[in-house]
Amino acid sequence: MTTIQQNLASSCPLVCSVQRRAEASVETFLISEDEVESPSTFYDSDIYQNTNSSSWNEFDVVVPFMSSATISLLSGASTLTNGRVAPLGNGGVSRIQVLDGNVSNILRLDTTKRGGSTYREFLDYAAGSVSEYLRDQVEALFVEDPDTNYFSTYSHGTATYTRNSSCWAADIDLSAIAVATNSGSGWTRQRGGTLITPRHVLLAAHYGLTVGSQVRFAGPDGTVETRTVTGVASNTGFGDTLIAVLSSNVTVAEPLKIPSDTWFEQGVDISGLTRSSFIGGAAIHIDQFARVYACGIGSTVNKQSSYAPNVSYDGTDYLSCPVVAWASHSQEVFTGGIPSPIKIPVSGDSGQPLMALINGDPVLLFCWLYSSAGPPTWRHNGAVLNALISAADTSAGVSTGYTVTVATDPTA
Repeated sequence: MTTIQQNLASSCPLVCSVQRRAEASVETFLISEDEVESPSTFYDSDIYQNTNSSSWNEFDVVVPFMSSATISLLSGASTLTNGRVAPLGNGGVSRIQVLDGNVSNILRLDTTKRGGSTYREFLDYAAGSVSEYLRDQVEALFVEDPDTNYFSTYSHGTATYTRNSSCWAADIDLSAIAVATNSGSGWTRQRGGTLITPRHVLLAAHYGLTVGSQVRFAGPDGTVETRTVTGVASNTGFGDTLIAVLSSNVTVAEPLKIPSDTWFEQGVDISGLTRSSFIGGAAIHIDQFARVYACGIGSTVNKQSSYAPNVSYDGTDYLSCPVVAWASHSQEVFTGGIPSPIKIPVSGDSGQPLMALINGDPVLLFCWLYSSAGPPTWRHNGAVLNALISAADTSAGVSTGYTVTVATDPTA
């Protein structure tokens, strides 16, 4: 287990970790034509405002001595010379990859070059906000050298799924997530399948299940239940979403709730001209190997009414929905200084859920569509999910009457 350490504007070290080696240290230098005073730490306040100055950030990225890790620039209007990342004009956000073997860690570095006007820079979540609450819920679970394996025994052959008490997320009940699926070629954890009602699971449409497939769930005590998919409904217009209805209710697990748009998007608004993005705290996700990781979360909303609707289903358009919910696989959302277990999803992780925590309980935000984002469950998208549930019931020739349940504001 190794760490990536990032120092921002002479701040205290912020640390995250990944399995195996992909290690680098990052130091930020605030370069200013007007000698702008930099905050003493990256998390001093909600928004750091600077007026009538011209400034930008440069970064030095350094791998440890004798390390075989390499550094490369993935995207952004920046240059990378001998580990120094500098902006070209308005650099925006640059993505830097630290690669050691087949293990990758992505750093998102703010290389925005700002002109002589007021700008806003994210420093920390507002005190008492939902974003701060969600970040603190996840960060409170971090331990030194975290064990990411959610199960100590994980056998499809014997249908044995024993919880691992040493996992950093051991106290979180993830029974609502299928431990295995079988679409005709044997049992596997791939494809996911998360209960959103006692009888319906959410998956990614491009990696979904068909009628006749089987889904297996395991309760906290290891009790296993297997159900058969009897109907499906999908909506590629809703970001690659599929709902499957099961042969009967699952009793070993409680379905996951979804957040409400009335309280979830209380993060920092980093709006652009046509899209509004929100930094929304922290979340956890589980991969195809039943390992649990942390990440930062946010969403992007299309603000132009002249654009095509963000979400549509069965002839109904749902306007003002998040275009996408995204995840930041970076230590920038965590402040505790303890290595946090971070992994970027890879091929085979599609459909696995990403969840916020409320009072220690998981709340479903989305399932992975690709390595950094997925279709969100909140806002009017909840109505789309209910429409898909009804369509899946029709496909199965049943009428369950189920709908998704919305979680209450954790800060109320």
